[in-house]
Amino acid sequence: MNDLRLVVHDDPERTGQYRPVDIMIDGRRLIDELKRIEQPYADAEGSPEIAGQYHSLPIVATLLPSQRFLDAPRRRSDENGKTMILVCTCGCGGCWDFVCRIEFSDSTVTWSDFEQIHRDWDYSELGKFVFDRKSYEEQFAQIPPPPSTT
Repeated sequence: MNDLRLVVHDDPERTGQYRPVDIMIDGRRLIDELKRIEQPYADAEGSPEIAGQYHSLPIVATLLPSQRFLDAPRRRSDENGKTMILVCTCGCGGCWDFVCRIEFSDSTVTWSDFEQIHRDWDYSELGKFVFDRKSYEEQFAQIPPPPSTT
């Protein structure tokens, strides 16, 4: 099983319920992994700066009461039945989204079929992430820490 951790960060440009929630899988930040995978494709296109250009979704779109990552009816505007798990650095959905299929069983949650919605890049090296459902749901039910005052 893979280990999922959601980490709420302070960001002077994104405050309150809009603070970013980083997705960490097996101790690695998902955005960093995507940048590594995407860099050769972006370089080949002559646009090296676009690799890994994602923002983590904010608290309001990630943690409860949001249902985005949970086994609940989701908006059908999701990309081909997939769920947006990262957004463009501009913050606009549909601009540079990173999506995947999220499937639930009684005991597990599986993320698969990863896709950058505007590129046909190969993410097969990510494979599938399989999480223990109870631990997974606990991550999304966490109470965000208060912003630091330093």
